Amino acid sequence: MIWNMLEQFPGNEMLRAADEAHADTGYQIRVPHSSGMLEGKYTLETTFPPKDHRSHRPRSWLVNGIEKIETLRFLERDGRTLGQAAIQWLLAEPRTMTVLPNIYDREQLAEFAAAPDSAALTADEMAQVAELAKTNFGVSGETPSYKGTMTPLERKASASVGV
Repeated sequence: MIWNMLEQFPGNEMLRAADEAHADTGYQIRVPHSSGMLEGKYTLETTFPPKDHRSHRPRSWLVNGIEKIETLRFLERDGRTLGQAAIQWLLAEPRTMTVLPNIYDREQLAEFAAAPDSAALTADEMAQVAELAKTNFGVSGETPSYKGTMTPLERKASASVGV
């Protein structure tokens, strides 16, 4: 499934459903870096080649994404990159079987392969990410859109899935 710190729907709903069904389920996670946003390297000057799928996204995706990333910079510590923290966030879920990042060069290969050996996210860091997600990482005026007909279910805070 597609699931990452910035795109938690419908992944969190799938985890909740597995919990409710007491299903012994494992997940293969793809797009763990939210189309590269969670690598933390995009700037307002970033452009994508015409055949790159990101070039078809509205400019607001880049602008809002950069703003969201700034709220997550606290995860860069003890030599851990934001890209590694994104993988660690996924590995904190015990049902994650594998994380399938897109890798474009040797540098990324080395960085992402070292992610499991980087500092695991603390309970406080996980809680802070969960709180940020509740407020769309501080980005106001952005209406989340989803492919297909799926829409997030309204749930009481106590019933929401936290990772």
